[in-house]
Amino acid sequence: ALRTPTETNTLSALWGPVVEKTDSVVICVGQVSSQTPWATSTRVAAPTETGVLPDILLVRDAASASQVSAVLGRMGGNPRVLGAASTNFTDLQITSGVFVGGFNNPWTLRLQAPLRYQFVRNATDQTYEIVDTKHPDSRLYQIDQTKPYSKSTQDYGIVARFLSPTTERETVIIAGIGANGTLAATSMATDERFFGEFVRSAGKNAVKKNIEILVTTQIIDNHTGPPKVLDVQYW
Repeated sequence: ALRTPTETNTLSALWGPVVEKTDSVVICVGQVSSQTPWATSTRVAAPTETGVLPDILLVRDAASASQVSAVLGRMGGNPRVLGAASTNFTDLQITSGVFVGGFNNPWTLRLQAPLRYQFVRNATDQTYEIVDTKHPDSRLYQIDQTKPYSKSTQDYGIVARFLSPTTERETVIIAGIGANGTLAATSMATDERFFGEFVRSAGKNAVKKNIEILVTTQIIDNHTGPPKVLDVQYW
């Protein structure tokens, strides 16, 4: 279907800097882990940091990568999808990068350092969290690993675009605590309905800066609801 100029212009507020001055864009997708929490209780992706199984992508993360790839293609970018295990630092130093998935993507965890809201695993009580680094003791955005993820009714995600001090390239993180959070973040980043509403409220000049959007979503019968913005950071 043909896309309207409004959609392209709205989404370019997020993606424009990513496709400028680069021949291609790496989309780095989180992968299934050999130590995935909740794996025995649900088909839905669960967070983890270690033990990535090469060449295995989660269906929902692959769907997110496909949506991102389509948007980049419409923007004139040349997207290249790689699993996290197949992505090396050299790749990320020569082109913009989009990182899909949170705890199942070690590159997301490495590159999130400039962000106010960050993914943190609390080993003490087995929770996976998005932590507000300005208020690290505040525990508002978390999922309990000891309970089946399929029973969760809320998830949280991050959409961020910033110039990474690590790679010195434009970097986008689209990730959730769990799979539904990643899908909600993807909807915010690729759907004109949601990002367009955000741009209209925030103003186009605001998104010319580095940006981080904290989102949440309701989960009903293991289906992801629309993203809702909880906070926005610019720098």
